[in-house]
Amino acid sequence: MDLDAGLITVTPAKTKRFGKLARIPISASLRAQLELACGWRDSSGYVLPEIAVRRDPVATANKLIEDAGIRRQASVDGRNVCRYGTHSFRHAWINETLNAGMSMKEASLITGDNIASLESYLHIDTQGVLDAIDRGLEATTKEGV
Repeated sequence: MDLDAGLITVTPAKTKRFGKLARIPISASLRAQLELACGWRDSSGYVLPEIAVRRDPVATANKLIEDAGIRRQASVDGRNVCRYGTHSFRHAWINETLNAGMSMKEASLITGDNIASLESYLHIDTQGVLDAIDRGLEATTKEGV
């Protein structure tokens, strides 16, 4: 994380073998929270050292989901499947930002996913389509096309 540059750079586990980095710009609201959290650092340099040293952050996050009272598992066609987990946050974020107008290229740069992968996360709602049509019409009207 580079607060001065306003950028978080990570190598997602799913793209590690390709050496593909994800570059996440730090928004103003996230910057404020990160600056606050920097005051929590201990001598190790970690903001939340008790979490940073855990070997399985996914299991930790899943436990937090369960502790919040969210039932992660469900029975579908007689099979026990995971309904909610850390990957659910990824799906939700990608879906919401793409439906809000973020481009596939921008989302690809942030997540490290290729565009084909991102398309599998996207569930376009009717309002999203109507908004896209309005944006397109507005852009062509401004340009005098």
